[in-house]
Formats: sequence, C-alpha cells, structure tokens
Amino acid sequence: MAVRFDAAGEDYLRVVNLSTQGAWSVTCWVKLSADRNNYSSAWCIDSSIGNYNLLQTDNDGTTMGFFQSSVTPLATRAMTVGVWYFIAISVNGSSGTMVSRAANETAYSIATWSNGAGNTTHTNFRIGDSVYGGEWLNGSIAGLKWWSAALTQTQLEAEASQFLPVRTTNLRAYYRFSGPSTTDNSGNGLTLSGGSGASTDTDPVPFQSAPVRLSNNFDVNVADGTAITLANSGGNAGNAFHKIVGQPFYSSWIPHRDGGKTASNAIIGAGDPHLDWENVTQPGNTFCARMYIYRDGTPAGTVPMFAALGPSGVLFKAWMFNTGRVGVWDAGSDVEYINTGTSRAPFEQWVRFEWRFDLGTSGVGTLEQWMYFSADSAVHDHYAIANVAWGGVKPSTVEFHLRRDSACATYIDDIAISDVKLGSAFSQIAEPIDRVTESSTAQPISARKLRMVRPVSSAETVLGARVLRARRLSTATEADASDMLGRQKRRSVGQAAEAGNPADAAGAHALTLGRGIEFSEAQQLAASLGPIIRTLVESSIALPVTGTKIRHVGMATTADVVRASRPVHQRLLGVAADMSSAVVLNRVKQVRLRPASEISLAGRFGTGFVVLVDELDQALPIVPLLYRGGPFTGVEGPGETWSADVLRRRWIVESASRTWSADLSRRSWDVDPPRGTWSATHT
Repeated sequence: MAVRFDAAGEDYLRVVNLSTQGAWSVTCWVKLSADRNNYSSAWCIDSSIGNYNLLQTDNDGTTMGFFQSSVTPLATRAMTVGVWYFIAISVNGSSGTMVSRAANETAYSIATWSNGAGNTTHTNFRIGDSVYGGEWLNGSIAGLKWWSAALTQTQLEAEASQFLPVRTTNLRAYYRFSGPSTTDNSGNGLTLSGGSGASTDTDPVPFQSAPVRLSNNFDVNVADGTAITLANSGGNAGNAFHKIVGQPFYSSWIPHRDGGKTASNAIIGAGDPHLDWENVTQPGNTFCARMYIYRDGTPAGTVPMFAALGPSGVLFKAWMFNTGRVGVWDAGSDVEYINTGTSRAPFEQWVRFEWRFDLGTSGVGTLEQWMYFSADSAVHDHYAIANVAWGGVKPSTVEFHLRRDSACATYIDDIAISDVKLGSAFSQIAEPIDRVTESSTAQPISARKLRMVRPVSSAETVLGARVLRARRLSTATEADASDMLGRQKRRSVGQAAEAGNPADAAGAHALTLGRGIEFSEAQQLAASLGPIIRTLVESSIALPVTGTKIRHVGMATTADVVRASRPVHQRLLGVAADMSSAVVLNRVKQVRLRPASEISLAGRFGTGFVVLVDELDQALPIVPLLYRGGPFTGVEGPGETWSADVLRRRWIVESASRTWSADLSRRSWDVDPPRGTWSATHT
C-alpha cells in the first residue's frame, strides 16, 4: 500500500533542526497520478526559500528533477503518469548521484553532478509539497528512506529491492506509508505531522515488498521497573515499537526465557495499555502473530489480549475471560469468530497463542487460533478455525495488550508477527554438538600465548605429543624448604639397570617419553633445572611425596635419537647436581643450559634437552634420585632411595639467558676422562 495525495494541505512535515549537513541520501517510490502541468513536489529538505534540497517536477508537470537552492535541476528523469518510479538521491558535499528506474524496467538510469550547493541546513523535512507551498503532489509515495550518509550507486540500487531498508547503518528515518501514516518505522521517533485528507493507494506493480517480520523479547539491559519507550524498545530485544499506549514497563520477575525480561503494566485499571507495530501489511494474503502470556491470577473480568487493525479500524480482537476461555471477535465485539471452547488457558504459567489471518481469493478468508499450555511445545492443546469475509482488507497495525486489574497482573514475552506461522520462540535452538567422554586420545592443543625461552635443540625427529595419565604423587621430604612436585599427567619412567660405576651415556633411540631407555649400565644424571638437594645417602625408607595443585604444563615430545653427551663437571658421590627447579619435557621452546659452576672434582653428566615450554607461573620441580632394586612407578614409592645429607656445595640457577661460569668467565669443557667419578655403596 502507499499514501495518495490529491490536493493542497495533505502533505506531511517533520521539524528536524539538524543544522548543516554535507552527506545524506533519500530514496522512495513515487507515482504521478495526474499531470498538473506545474511544479509537483515529492519531498523537500529545507531551512528557507534560499536553502533547500527538493525532488519535484519542473513546471511541465512530468519531468522529475533534483534541485538544490537553485531553479536549475542538477539531475532529471522523465516520468509517465500512472507509472511507479524508484528515485534515489545521494549527496556528498557539492557532488551527488541520482539513480532511477520505472517499476516495469530492469535497468537503472544514472545521473551525477559536481556543481551542487555543498553543505545545506536541514531544518524541515516535507513530504508531498515544497518550501514554496502550493507545489503539492498529485500522486503517491511509498517506502521513503532517509540516511545521514552518502550511499554509493550500488547501495542505492539495492534499496529498490524492498520497502524495508537494506542498509540500516546511519538510517535517520523510514516511512513505509501503507496508506496515510505519520509513523517513523525506523524506530528513531521522527514522527510526522499533517497528512489530513491523504488516502491509500496500491503498492508499486510489479514491485512487491519483502514480508514484514517483526519480533521483540524485551531482553533490554535496563533495571526492573524501567518504562518501555519507543527509544529503548529495540536494540538487542528486537524491533522497536511504533506506538506505546499507557505505562508498560520491563520486568524480570517471571521471564519466559532464563535471565530475560518481560513486559508488564504497573497501574491497576489504567485504561487499556498496549504496545503497537504499525505499517505491517504483508505483500501476500497471509498474516500471522504470536504472543506468550502469563497471568498471576484469575482476572476480575474480561481483558483484551491482541488486536489486528486495518486502515479503517479493528479487524479482529482476542479477549480472555475470567474463566480462562479465549475468544476472537469482530470489530464491534458483536460476532465471535472462534474460541477455545471447553479448553481454558491456565493461570500462573506461560501459555503461547498464535493467530493466522488469510484474506482468501474469492472474498472469503479464514481466521485460525492455536493455544499451547506447554508454551514451547510443537503440539497444541486447542485449535479453532472459522471462515470470515474480510472484504479485501488486510491488517496494517497490531496491538499487544497489557491490561491489569485488581485480581491479577499480565506479563507478555516473545511477541512476533510474520507472513508465516511462527511456532515456538525457541524452535531454532541448536542441539548439543556432542557428549563429553573420557578418552586416552590426545585432544588438539588450543592456541595459547607462549614465551620464547631459547631456540629449539635440533633432533632428527620429534614425535607427536600425547596425553598421559598420572596419579598424584605424595610428598617428598626435603631440607631447607623443598619445592613441591606438581600434579600432572605422565607415565611411569620404568626401570633402569644399575652398575657399580657410572659410564658415559651411550647413543640409542629413545622410546616415547614416559619410559626410560634400559641399558646394562645406569644412565648419567641429565643436567636440567631442578631443586636444591643435599648430599645423598642410601636409606631403605621411601620419602613421602605430597601432591599439590598446579596448572597443566602441556604435552611432552620425544626424539628418535639421543643427543650426544656434552661433557660437564661432576662431583664425588654424595653431592648431586641441582637447580632451583626442573621442568618436564614439553613441545615448547627450550632453554639451553650454560656451563655449570666449577668444583674441585668433576665427572661427566649425560645431557638431555628441553623443547618448547608452555608459559607457566613456574616450572614443575623434579628431584633427581638414584636407586637400585625394583621398578619405580611413582605411585607406591621407590623401594630404596638416596636421602639428603649435609650439603657440601650446591648449584644455583640464574636467568635462562645467562651462563654458568666458575670464575666469572664463560668456559667450555673438553671431553676428557673424568677427574672424579660417582661411586655408590649400598646401605
């Protein structure tokens, strides 16, 4: 539908007081119903006779032009009486573009200019006449949109595809004009005045608008009791209302959806408050509406629920009686079309109602009503249908009512209209993606922030990281405030053979991390970060270990070959190398250890290497132990351990980027026979 002007004084006006504007756009559908052989205006933005932007015909009555503070048009389009045209204007300073096409055409006509008036003052917005007055339009307008930005040619052409704005960014106002209307359908509140005497015309043909689909769930981030207004009723909640009657407010007392809000009415007996959408005429013959309603008691009398109005008044209206019976009546409430019969809407719970209007093709259509006691069920508890002669009139306005009486309050939620039956507001909720199950298969590592420690040591092959299970270890007793072993997933190291004398590490392929490589001779202690321990002596009593909570370090890696031993200094048996902390092998960036401090007698350590380490608050400590006997699993504790004696000397860890030195200088060690060896005596 469209608005039809055929005489002076039927035009609309909005005082906007926007001062100077340099970039803006306006699009609309316009039709000349008669050739006045005079200036005929579609719309005008002005501040005075000397400062205006005007879309009107020249004095020949049929050549539509865009004028900017001048009697000479910047762009024109020849029109034929009785034909709808899409005309779009985009202004950017002194430059601009006009895009136009007839409804029965597919190609657009493009006109541009660069000699416009530049920035102009926007004080008044007129539809159907000009700043001069008396230059009224004998014709019709539909789908007028106004932006505070200069749209491109492509964007302007896209707006011809539907009445609803395609681009909503910078949308200043939108007037659908499904007949005479002063409503700003953008929700920005630029309501028009005037329009007295204007009538209704048909929509552009063959152009059809997109279906009108509006919804609102009232989930607005405001305090309980905040009044619902045109300005705050949209946003995250959905489509803003075009009209509000009474004093409805937001409430979170009994929301239909968890954590959401509803609409209610605070004042008992305060007339008939309702929330309205206007200009909702569907392009087809079907109109549907949905409403969730909750009443906290039995109403004292009959209360309205929902109404659909045409251009001349109410088409049908739903009422609820104090028994819970719901009926739908005609405009004068003289004829009841349908009702819920013996089914009664329960109180103190959410109930969903849906209505479907069909205009029909032979003058007689239908009206249907569904009622759902389980508000989001797909199975209705009552259904009714009736044949109704609608007289070719479609709904153009809807009202959702919130009357409150002395007996109960009304709450509504998840209201909507569409051209198809809507169903539950939660019908599109996604199903669970999968169930969480326990598995030994490693899950992919999510991206996380890593700190570069040092370059990664080279190796022939790095095996993929795998998740390992581990039991919590008990507490290790240690002198001078020992560091706690952190809880992490790991496998037992396995069993290492022990010999009387230490030997150089032999190159061999490594097994997957978690199992030690077994040789006929014991492996050498690997230089790594570790806690300070004292001189070791053998004891038959295992030291208890206490588990502590830590963050997971990550996944470990292995290599196919053992890196060559790097000669370092050794101590005599009884003094163990130690550091401030130790880390498990992880597929993260490594820290390369520098030469250790020199001691009087040195032996040789077999070396390991550290790869990428996830960023943590601290490294997980590991206490080096020598043992003989059965396998060490880390669960029941070792059968025999080396316990700490008086510390003769200890190793100190500096920053990872610094080096160890014996006399404040960096040194390298040759691979010579050890000047001292580790020896062990079984105690």
